[in-house]
This record gives sequence, C-alpha cells and structure tokens, in this order.
Amino acid sequence: MSTTTETPPPPEAPKLVPVADTTLAVPLKLDAFVLNPAVAAGGDTSEKLGSKIAPITQPNYTFLRLSNYVVQNDILDHHDLHNAAPASRNPRLTNLANGKELRHRQGVYLHWSLPRVYRSGMAAADEAPDNRGRDGIPVTPGLDEDKVDRSAPQFRVVPTRWLVIRRLHPGTAVPPQAKTKIPEIQAWVVESDRLRDIKYIPQEVDLQTDVSPYMTSETDGGVSINRQAEVFIGQKYPAEEWIEVGDQTPDGKKVERAPVSLLTGGNMLFADYQPHNSNVFSIIDNFCYPNPLWRSGLDDPDVPQYLYLSEAKASYYVVGWHPKAKDDPFYGASVDRAARLAASQMELKLKTAEVSKSWTDNKAADNASQILCHGAMYEVVWNVGKAPEKVPADDASKQLHDHVPISVGTTAIDSLLAYIHGHVTQKKPKEGEKPKEGGKEEEQTDMQKLLAAILKIQALLLERDDTVDAQRQATDLMYNYNYSAESGGTKWYFGGSEKAGQPAKPPTQAMVDTLARMNDIQLHLDQVERAITASRWEMFSLWWKYISDVRNVDPVHKALVLKDVQDATQRKNVLRRAKDQLTSDLAELQANGQLASDKLGAPTAEQKKYLALAKKEVQPTFFQQLDPTVMVAGIDHGWPEDFMELLQVRLAEQVTGWGDAATKHNGVDWGALVAAGGAKTKGVLEKLPDSLKKTARALVAEFFALMPDAGGKDPAVTVPGGRALPQYHDQAGVQVPADQVDKAATLRDHWGKTQPWFPLFVEWEVEYYHVPIGEWELAERRTEGDVALNKLRYALKEDKPLVEKRIDDRRTCSGRVLLLPQPSFSLKAKVDEVIDNTPRDLLKLTDDELARLRTQLRSLKLLSSPLSGLTDQLATRAQGTHLKPNIRAAGQALKPLADAYDENAGWRDDQFTWMGTETDLTPFATLVRSDKKHSIFKPATHGQFRFTKFNIIDKFGQAIHAIDPRWHPESKPPAPVYPYISEFYAPLPIQVTIPLIDPTKPADPTVPRRTIWAPNIIDADKHADEPHSEFVQLPVHINQTARMNAFFVKRDADGQTWVPQSEWENPIWGWLVLNYAQHGLQIFLPDGRFYREIRLGGFTGATVGEKWLPFAPPKGGAQDAAASTAQIDALIAKLDNADNLQEFIDMINGALRKAPPAPETYAQFLNSIVGKPLALVNVGWSLELAEPEYASEATVENQVPQPVCLLQHQTDEIKPKLIPRYTFPFKLGDAERTYDGLVGYFDTLDKLDGKGNNLKLDKIHTYFESDKKSWTELVTPAKYPSLQTYYHDLMRYDSGQQQWVPIPTQTLTQQRLKEIKAFGVVMDPFTPVHAYSGILPNKELRLPSWTWQEGIARMTAFFRVGPIIQPHDVEPYQAGFRLYGNYTIGDNKVPADAKGIHKGVVVPGISARDGWRWLQPYFIDKEEEKKPVEKPVEKPVEKPVEKPVEKPVELVAVKPEGSDTPAGEGEKPAEETPAEPEKPVEEMPVDPPKKEVIPYPESGDPAEIKKWLDSLDEILY
Repeated sequence: MSTTTETPPPPEAPKLVPVADTTLAVPLKLDAFVLNPAVAAGGDTSEKLGSKIAPITQPNYTFLRLSNYVVQNDILDHHDLHNAAPASRNPRLTNLANGKELRHRQGVYLHWSLPRVYRSGMAAADEAPDNRGRDGIPVTPGLDEDKVDRSAPQFRVVPTRWLVIRRLHPGTAVPPQAKTKIPEIQAWVVESDRLRDIKYIPQEVDLQTDVSPYMTSETDGGVSINRQAEVFIGQKYPAEEWIEVGDQTPDGKKVERAPVSLLTGGNMLFADYQPHNSNVFSIIDNFCYPNPLWRSGLDDPDVPQYLYLSEAKASYYVVGWHPKAKDDPFYGASVDRAARLAASQMELKLKTAEVSKSWTDNKAADNASQILCHGAMYEVVWNVGKAPEKVPADDASKQLHDHVPISVGTTAIDSLLAYIHGHVTQKKPKEGEKPKEGGKEEEQTDMQKLLAAILKIQALLLERDDTVDAQRQATDLMYNYNYSAESGGTKWYFGGSEKAGQPAKPPTQAMVDTLARMNDIQLHLDQVERAITASRWEMFSLWWKYISDVRNVDPVHKALVLKDVQDATQRKNVLRRAKDQLTSDLAELQANGQLASDKLGAPTAEQKKYLALAKKEVQPTFFQQLDPTVMVAGIDHGWPEDFMELLQVRLAEQVTGWGDAATKHNGVDWGALVAAGGAKTKGVLEKLPDSLKKTARALVAEFFALMPDAGGKDPAVTVPGGRALPQYHDQAGVQVPADQVDKAATLRDHWGKTQPWFPLFVEWEVEYYHVPIGEWELAERRTEGDVALNKLRYALKEDKPLVEKRIDDRRTCSGRVLLLPQPSFSLKAKVDEVIDNTPRDLLKLTDDELARLRTQLRSLKLLSSPLSGLTDQLATRAQGTHLKPNIRAAGQALKPLADAYDENAGWRDDQFTWMGTETDLTPFATLVRSDKKHSIFKPATHGQFRFTKFNIIDKFGQAIHAIDPRWHPESKPPAPVYPYISEFYAPLPIQVTIPLIDPTKPADPTVPRRTIWAPNIIDADKHADEPHSEFVQLPVHINQTARMNAFFVKRDADGQTWVPQSEWENPIWGWLVLNYAQHGLQIFLPDGRFYREIRLGGFTGATVGEKWLPFAPPKGGAQDAAASTAQIDALIAKLDNADNLQEFIDMINGALRKAPPAPETYAQFLNSIVGKPLALVNVGWSLELAEPEYASEATVENQVPQPVCLLQHQTDEIKPKLIPRYTFPFKLGDAERTYDGLVGYFDTLDKLDGKGNNLKLDKIHTYFESDKKSWTELVTPAKYPSLQTYYHDLMRYDSGQQQWVPIPTQTLTQQRLKEIKAFGVVMDPFTPVHAYSGILPNKELRLPSWTWQEGIARMTAFFRVGPIIQPHDVEPYQAGFRLYGNYTIGDNKVPADAKGIHKGVVVPGISARDGWRWLQPYFIDKEEEKKPVEKPVEKPVEKPVEKPVEKPVELVAVKPEGSDTPAGEGEKPAEETPAEPEKPVEEMPVDPPKKEVIPYPESGDPAEIKKWLDSLDEILY
C-alpha cells in the first residue's frame, strides 16, 4: 500500500488589470520660429547690434570626393556673418543674384527635438553580453556573425513619419479674402527617410529649405561617395495626398529610403540644426495658398503660382511614428518593459496607477508595444512686417555686447568661478595700482547676488571640510581635472591567500622574479598596443596626405608614396607579431612561471599556487592637458529644464483625450482628419497603422481640447482620474493645476509672442602667439581667495614685459563645438549636494542666500563648451567632419570605400583594415601655408591667445557675436573681448612703460611716458586704459599624452641602474628619531633595530655613539652588518659635524612642526611616546610619453624645423648638431602642504661609490630653513630638479636585412630603467611625497603601511640618564641578560622566583609601572663571557629618586614593548645565545656606597618617606 502527497499548486500571480492599448505616448519639444525681413534686420547700426540670421551653410559633400584632390578636413564651413544684415543682403532671404526676395522661405519654422531615447547608442566589448534586444536596439536580421561589430556605437532608428497639423485661428488671416483659399485645419506628412536624387528633384524645389543633404553609405545600399553632393533626403506631402507606400509604390516602383539615425549622416548638427534637417525633423509653414489668377503654362513673374498670408495666428501639432514596427524601441516579443523603459530613459507619468503596473509587468509573448511621439505649440503669431514682441536672441546679443560675460577656465566649474570672482568681487584699480587678476566693476543685480551666494560655498564645492589643509588638498585634486586621462596599461601582483581567511605568505625570490618578468612583458605589451593605435592613425595620415595632394595623379609621386606605405605596412606587421608573441609569452608565464625556451623543467606545486594568485591591476594613467573651457553667463541654454531627467510618458488610456468620440472641441471641427473614405480621400489619421490609430486620435483630441480660445485664454480642463496632461503642457517643468491655468505664466507649449532661443553651437577663432620656452619659469604663485596658498605653475619671467620682446610666432586656430546642457545641470546637482550634506553653520549663508540657491539656481543662465581642437591644431592635426576611408552599416564591421583604393600607391584592403576607426583627426597636409620664420608644428604649448571670433548660433540660425564681424582690414578693428580668466590661465601683472620705444627708430623726448601696472601680454601697450587682459595665457604643457612615473628604487647589481622595488621589498633603508632629551638623533635599521646615536656636544660639537650600543651587533657578524649599513654610515659620517647635525635637526624640527598628526594606528606602538620617526628611502621619477613623439603633419614645402624637441634629434646637416630638448623642472615635496611628507632629499651619484654610498651628501635640499646654511640648501625654483620626456622605439631598422626588427623586452626594460632620476629622501612614513610638475597632475608616492608597521613595532624608545648616585651598588654582570643585535626587549624576562633579590636602580621621574627597563653598561672580557650562564635574577626598577645628583657616569633607560605592568613580572628567561661582545663601554660603574640606604617605602607613608630621604642625606652629604 502506498500513499501519494499532492504538491500544492504555486500561488497565483496577481491578476493584471486589462490594458486598453499598449501604445506609449512620448512627448517631444516642439519649437516655432518666425522668419521675416524684420527678424533678419539684425541691428545693422553700430549702436544697436542685435542678433542676426545666419546665412544657410550646409555640409558641402563635394569635399568628400577623392578625385581632383578637393577633399577637405571639414565639409562644414563657418557661418559668414559679416553681411548677414539687413535682410536684403542676407542670402537666406534674398536672391543676391537678382535682388529678389525669397518669399517662400519666410514663415513659421517648426522643429521638433528628438527624445533622449534616440540620442543614446550602445557599444559593447566582444566578451560582454549582447543587450541590444533587451534595450530595443534593432538587430540586423540575417547578418553573418563575422560581420557584426558590437564595439561600434549603434543608435536606434528614429521615427521617419511625422504628421504636422496646423489650425489657423479664425479671423486672424490677412488678407481676409484668403480664408476661402486656405482651410482652418491643414495637415502635412513628412517622410524623413525619403531619398532623393538631384536629377529627379523638380526645379521648383529649394535645395536649401525643402530637402536636406545627407550622406548614405554604399554598405547601406546608398550611393557612391562621388555622388553624395547630389543626394538629399526628406519630403513633405499634403496630408490629403499622402498614403504610406513603404519601399515600393502601388505600381511596383522602388522607393529609395535612407536609414536615419543620429549616428548616420556624417553631420553632428543634423538632428538639432533646423537648416540642416528641413522636411526631416522640421518644416516651413510659409502660409501659401493658390493664386486664383495663375494657370499652368503661364510664365508671368507678376502672377506667381502661390500667394502668402501677411498675418495669421496658428497652432501646431506634430505626431511621429515608425513606419516599420521592427524599428520601434518597444518592438519585440516577451519584452521586459520595465527594463526597456529604463534603457529608453523614460518613466510612466502615472507609474503608481494599476494600469501602469499591469503594462510594466506584462511579459507575455505577445506584449509588443509601440511609441507615438507628440508635441504641440499654441498660438504662434505671424506678421510678415513685424518681428515677434519678444526676441530673446536680441537680449542675449545685448548681454554679450554690453557685459561681455565670457570667462575662460580649465573646466566649466572653473570658468564659472572665474566669472563670479571677476563679476562680483573685483573693482577697477586706480592708475599705478597693481590690479588683481580678472574682474570688472559692476553693480550687484539679482543674478550677481545669486553668484555671490555660490562664491560663499566655493570652497565647499571642492571639499566639504573648509579647513585650510583640506581646501589645499581639494584644490590640488581639482587640478587633476584639468587633464584628459587615457589608460596606462596593466600591472600584475600576487593577491589573496592560498587558503581563505589566512594571511598571505611572502613569495619566494623565484616567484618575485617571475612576477617582475611578467610585468616587464606586460609593460612591453602595453606599449605595443599604444603604438598600434598610433600606427593605425599614421596609416590613415599617409592616406589623407596622398589623396589631398595635387600630385596624386603623378606616377613618380605614386611610387614615392608606395615606398612610404610599404614601410608603414612592414612596421605595423612587426607590431602585430610582437603583440601576438608577447600575449603568448605572458599567458605561458602565468601558467608555468617560465617560458618553454627557458628549459627549466615543470613548475613546482608551490610555484603553481603562487601563479594562481597572480592578478591584474591598472598602471598609472597617462594624461594630456584639456583645451580651455569657455563659459558665457546670462544667456539661456535653451534646453528644457528637465531634459536630463526621465521623460514622462503615458499609456494610451492615460491621455486625456482617450475614448473621446467627439471631433469638435472648443468650437474647432477637426472631423476631416478622421473622415472615412478611400485610400487617398480618407482622413489622415485613418492612414496611420491600425495599431496607432486610436492613440493618435486621442492625442489629437487632447490637442484641440487644450487649445486656447479666441481671446487666448486656456480652457479650464478637468483631468479625469487615471489621466494626465502631456509633459510640456506645464510651466518650466512644473505642472500647473487646472484651476490655476489662467493665472500661470506662459506654458511651455504656448508660443507666448516669444521667439525661441536655443543656442546650439559656437564657432570660435583665436589668434595664438607662441612664446619661446626660454621665457617661462616654473615657480610658486600666490593665489587669491578664501584659502590663499602658493600654487606651482608656469608663468612668464618678469625680467621685462612681454610686449617689449616682440613675439611674432603667430597662428590662427578655429573650431566648432556643441553647446550641451550638462554644465548647468551639473552645477545645480553639486550645489544641492553641498547644501543637503553640510551643517548650516558651515555653509555661512544667510536665509536669503540659501533661498536663492534653492530656488533660482535652476534658472541660472549659463553656456559652456571647451575650445576643442586648439591643441590638436598646434600639433598640426585637425578636427572636423571629413571623409573616412572605412564606413559601416549599423552594427556591422567596417568596410573600405570602393573609391578609396589605389593599388599603384599601395592602398589595398590590408591598409584600410589596419586603419580601423583611428580616423577622427586629419593631418594638416596642405591645410596651412608655410611660415618662413617659425615652425608650424608645436610639440608643446606655451603662449597666449585672444579671441578674434566668438559666434553663438542657435537651432534656427539666429546668431550673436562677441566680436563684430562687420569690419574690413583697412578700417578700425572691432572692440576686443576681455574675458574673465581663471587664475590658471590669467597673465600676471607687470609694470609697463608706455608708449613703447621702437628700437629701430630714435626716441622722441617730447613724447610723455608713464609707467602702469598691466597684464604681461603680447600687446600690453595697446590696452593701457584697460587693466584686464585680452589675452588668455596657456602655460607650458605637452601636446600629447604623458605620465610621470614614481617608484621606490634600489641600485641594481651593476651599481649604476636604479630599479623599482617590488611590493614585497621594504624600501626603507633607515629610521631617524629625534632624541630631545639628549639633543641628538637616534638611527635605526629598516627592521627597527637600534644602530647608532649622534648627539650635539663634546669636543667637536657632535658626538657619535658606538654602533649598536646599548645592544650587541646582529648575529650575522660585523662584516654583514657593515654591508647592510654602508649607506647609513655614509650619512652618519656627514652628520658627525656640529653644524651639519644642527642643520639636520633644525630641518627635522621645522618639518615636524608642519606635519600632520600621526595616524591613530601609530598610537598603539611604543615609540609613539617619544616622537614621530622619519624614514630614509630612495625614490625615482621619470617622464614617459604614451606614444611615439608627434611630428609635423603638414606637407607644405620649406617648413622651418622646430627649434626644440621632446626627444633627442639631430639637425639634417653635413655636420649634424643636436637639437635642444625640452627639460621640465619639477618640485619635490611642499612645505605648505601638510599632506606632503617630504622633509629633505639628496641627489644621487651616477654610480655606487666604493663604500656603498648612493647619495651626493654634500648638500641636502629642503624647504625648512636653519640658522646655519652650510649643508642644507633651501629649495628654490632655480634649483628644482628636472626631467626630460622619453619614448623608446619598439623596433629598429636592420640595414643588413633591410627590414624592421623588434627590440627585445630586456633591452626595453634596461632603456626604461636608465630614464629614472633617483633621490635619497627623508620623509614622514605616514604621509606621501608629491611631485609637482605644472605640466601633469601631481604625482603621489606613498609608503605601504606594512613597511613602517614592521619597523616601528620593533623600534625601542630609550634615552640616556645619569650619572646618578645610587644607595647601593648595581648587580654584577650576568650574561643571560645581555641584549643582542636581533633583540626584542620583552624577550629578556626575569623569572618570578627571583623577585625582590635585586636592589634595583633608582631613576628620578621614571616609574617601573610605566614599563621602563633599566640597561646598565659593564666592563667585561672574553673570559667573563665564557663563564656558564647562571640563573638570571629579577631586576626591578626601584621608585626613582626625586632629586638627581651630578653625573660621573651615564646609564640608559629603555621602554620595552608591552603593557603598563612593571618589568619582570611573569616573564621568561631569554633563550638567545650570546654573540661575540663588542668593544666594552668606556663608562665606569658607580662605586658602591659605604652605608646602606633604607629601602624606599612602598606604602607611600609620608613619615617613612622622610626617613628614607634622611638616609640618603647621610650618604650624599
């Protein structure tokens, strides 16, 4: 008989509320811009410089052609504003050929901004999971896996169908008779992906406003590169004529389509710049209607085909969708909708509603969804003869001209703080008074009050601790943000333990050597990989120079190029093989601890255990100085305030118009949009995909229901439960309640008689002057602010004003950068964080200031962008939109262009495959003309620049300029720009006598001259009445990536090379402890054993104690001890001089006075009661380039060679000479910064001397002065040490083999080690040492905690006491208590049964309860030492005598490691074997007293103590 137990059924999943429609309504921002002659007037007088309308400048795809060497570095020219106003001179509004007005271009320009879901892409490493399906990134069906390249960013396809609905408000159309010709409700459909060939575009189509230039690749089925200038996309259809035909018309004709995403098209401005996306993401409503007098065939210019309304008021609505459901971000079966929403940067507006939860949780196989984009703009006023009432662009132009609110800094925050300092705090100085850097005299406005509040918490923006030291450290850390970072490679280390929970055992020397070998190979491999990246760009650079050269059709030139290509190909093959070999060697070493070629046999089990613990960590990063960042204050950025937040989307049934069957709202009948009929005659909403029709109808109903009435008043809409208004139907991101909607300010979807202003990009141009490197010095500069401190930076020498040096090495650089919203949003987030997490008393803000920061910061108007490309151009490399030889379809591998091949010049598949994606920058080639006097190429930047152009252009082409573009070289130049400059870039003031004397002409004594304080700039004499600088100073920095390496080092076996120490080696070669009691210096070995003491006093003024005493030498013997202490002995020999010792002690005292407290962990060590120990270490520094040294990428003839190089080169002469190299000084340590642990440092010898000394001991460099200065040398800028950059080639050319051969790893390692510049350093073991270079981030070198814990744990605190007269003799010498070199005080225990036998030694002020132990010197001989060791007795320390006596001899007191219990209690006898005794102590023991002293009364009774003192008197007196 058996029984069965039923398994209970699983709990039922909660029932989902039915969702009526799975479509998502996604809001987008719709903007309407009015263009007419009045708008384009531009303030064409010098008194009123208003905004201008930039002429249309489209990408010139002709410059992509490879034939006729017309290829250009950038296919998009800068906008020419010099003749943009009035409208009659602007080619955007007037045909300059005949002077006729382009009336069809006037009207309302509608542009819709794509949601963020389409602005973000995805890229993944090969080993990373493929999340494209999860996140809604389309996966190309049927594509071979070997053609997929997931490392390339892939963007979602954008919606390419857009329905635009216009409602003309009744009674507003002028002329009135036109109302019969132009309907109240009109609609159009835009097909964004419609590909159009210029050959088939009708003549009446305007190529600048009716279509958009677009680049399609051949891999996408597009056209060849030579036809790109003839290809356009975008077409607008009247809604009543449009039907969806897909890729094929009803009669079977193919419809050309282009895949449209933000990645394709080759134009970074494409999605947001309206002149570049007409009829793709924007349309022009010119209010045209048919002319009743016109008929087909009539060619009468006075009878145009269309007439135009001169006045009207219109409201617009846009709906967008994907014509192919598979392109939709929410397409797919079993979609995780919650994950898809997050990946799309959206959230449901009513996310807590039951229907929202049901929609999100539904993971059924048929849960596919779609999105429908929508946006509205109400009551746009059109008047052909008037500009809108409010034009923010004109306000921005006035702000830019009247206040010049431009600041320059290292980052956006730095630029903002520079503006605040200059705009709020500074006043114009009087003549002759030294000005402060930056700043202008201003009255405080509301904005300035807000900026002043930010200034108060400036320090807290860096570090929430407002102490001076914390702020200094935070400032130094902020300095690191001035640089871009690149990977420094990988390092191997042994991590973890064989058994979990147990400490790791030190590896054997063999394993340490194996690890070092692995790291040498890894460094080699990292360098190879960086060289491969450089080699890829080098190959592209060769190709670009070839195709842009007018000689590229010449067979002779082709042959020369072929040789260069073959050489580059051979070198890249060497690199590729080296990478494969090194990767293989590294894997073999990690597996076996050796290479097969070593022939050492199989690794042992112990070796394999350690090899399994080998792990990777990152090497220090390479850095390069960022280009300066420009910020413009007081000008709104235009992006929606909530743009960076999650987009608020709604389900279809949450739209307020859901289920509304009416087609008439607010008196507007829109039934024609949903009318039934045939394929063409039915309403346009009925032509949408079936799955979207209901949602589209609900959205359109909502649009009309929210439309203002004839008086402009918004309807009081009651929002039913479970519904929500659209995101942009609110006020600045804040939803307005229905009962207050008529009281609210302009809603975001209301035009409000205000022209939009959306700054999109900046076009800049600067004039750069290269100041020779000899004119610069690295020195301390005092900074202004709440935390004044010295900062190390490069500045011009102050020998004489720069203007008198007549610098003429000049270059013009220019660029284009996008204006993004992140800086303003980041500042708001940072300030909020500071306010929320800082105590109120630390904020130091008034209630008003705190309220301003809380409420007004979001509206702070800031524009910010870097001057990207400035450094690249100085290095003869150019940014821009240009032709790339390799193209790719979305998600596919790269494929070369067919037109890019030229086998006669060596350009084949192999070369293009090698280039890969390293094609972003182009070489200058023939971009610039040769300078007959100066080198075009600048390996390092050091100079000054001033702006010659700074134009801000918005999404509709509205332009404002900081410098008036309307001037001729023969006329007076425009007023210069005086930006607010952060202290990093600010020229320092200097005294200048003006007017200058021209050395080529005789001085005119009748001309009065005066001396003023002025910024030390190129032309200071031209700005005598302006105390602020037109020029921004660029301190010295290298124009390619580099890093400063720092190591603890030791000498190699050859006695010359410095070698970095491994993490298992202790870099400390000695310890120093000040003995304040005896005015001396105690020296300990690295492991904490006492070695020697030096004291002030004696015959020579300095007394050097015997080695090891009061302890015996170590067991290794005197010879081994001498070898390990050779460096310490050399230092002691130098200290055996009263002046030197006093200077050394003064230096240490000075350093300790400014040193931070020791860490709490140090308090547990015994030595902490005496003072902080200092470590003696050797450190090494080097300056490494990440890639091969840059060279000029210009191909113009007769170039002047560069006068200074980063690496060593020779002149190309019969008798070559060495070209000077850059030498970069750096500062080691800093006295002001308590977080820097340097006390002093020695230079090092080129080679280990015969006595084991590495250091140049003739001088010690320090920041801490002594009254005596014979040995210590104060560190000054003139005496900073210096480094030169290095990069060692990975291959050499073998002339015998006539090929390139790789350099072995061992050779590269030796070359790299020779670059190390070493120093012997005295440092605080708890605090790192820093190197400050001014060209790279500060470099830190810190001792690992285990290195000082080991030594300090053993270190013994002791000092000499006496001579002291004792009431009884000391005990006879007992060998069992002798201390040896490898001592630990606590090991010399006294057995318990010997207690009380020894009479002890009385030391005033020293208590046995404190754990001190008395050490007594003895005269002994070898015979005494040979006697058998007797049982030791206890040696307790008696209660000390309060009153010491004269000193005939010296005794020693030592504090052992342990607790506060008296010495000797419960201790075991020592087990050490006595070693050979050192030379006996010369001091004599105390003669025994003739009378016994009464034992000290332990009871503490006063009467007994008096008796005890009386007995002492009898003996002493």
